[in-house]
Amino acid sequence: MGNVESWPVLGKIRNAGPIESKEYHLPNNPKFNARTVTQRKARKKAFVRWMMCFLIGSLISLIYRGVSYVNEVVGDAHYEVIEDLIEDGNLAGAFFANTAIMLTLVLTAVSLVLWEPASGGSGIPEVIGFLNGVSAERLMDLTTFIAKMLGVMCAVSSGLFVGPEGPTIHIGALLGAL
Repeated sequence: MGNVESWPVLGKIRNAGPIESKEYHLPNNPKFNARTVTQRKARKKAFVRWMMCFLIGSLISLIYRGVSYVNEVVGDAHYEVIEDLIEDGNLAGAFFANTAIMLTLVLTAVSLVLWEPASGGSGIPEVIGFLNGVSAERLMDLTTFIAKMLGVMCAVSSGLFVGPEGPTIHIGALLGAL
């Protein structure tokens, strides 16, 4: 094959002479320095945004697990009360205890919505409206956050045909806004 200089591509580039390695220094001028500082700031800002997303996602998963845990505890206590009454042969007492427990939880959830009307609803349409620029009063407030969390716990534990998925979206948006 011969030596490297005889190779047309590697040896010489259009009569420019042999390829040599030069020492490379970054340019030292104000425009270049300003651009690299701006790029570093942009990378740092992106990193902080990703960390905030991770933190909010982690908090939402903990909140969702807390709602599930409260639902299990209330459901187990509810079941034990009803089971004890049925084992004692008091079917009417079991019926009325079941109704009383469920009504108490439902009325608690309703009273929370009356206290903070922005916490009513599933949460997904509210967040979509907020992201589209609709200005709803107290939609992203701490009292809405508290009422939404407690209301979801009571509504799901009461046995209503509701789930915590939609309100969890609103709770996540509330965490991001707070």
